[in-house]
Parts: sequence; C-alpha cells; structure tokens
Amino acid sequence: MMKTGKFVVLKNKLLHTYTNYDDIPDDFEHLIEFKPDVPKEPHQSEAEHEEIAEWGPRLQELIKKEEANGKIRM
Repeated sequence: MMKTGKFVVLKNKLLHTYTNYDDIPDDFEHLIEFKPDVPKEPHQSEAEHEEIAEWGPRLQELIKKEEANGKIRM
C-alpha cells in the first residue's frame, strides 16, 4: 500500500517535509500540511478504495501525536 505524498511538520522551530508517511517522526510540534497521494478517479479496484480509506485514520494518528506533543511541552 502506498504511503506517499507531501507531509510537512514543524519540529524544533523548523519545517520538515517528508514524502513517505512512515518517515514522519513522532516528536513534532505541529502538522502543517497533509497531502497524501490518492489514486486518480475513477478508482478501478477495491484495493484503491481501501488505500484511500486508510488516509483518514493516518491523519487522526498524526493529530493525536501533535496534541500529545503539545501537552508534553506545557
């Protein structure tokens, strides 16, 4: 399953850009941009639909990490 796109996070007062979701560190301060690569329409297969459906939970995971990191710094 593809986990590519453009993902920008703020870490140590610097913007870091990643093209692979798995490369995003756990200890960032803010999620700046979340732009996953999504298969173009029409979606031909069930696998493409499943791939698209995975991005929502991945975004929620990053939001949770962002919130947890904010609480640690307070």
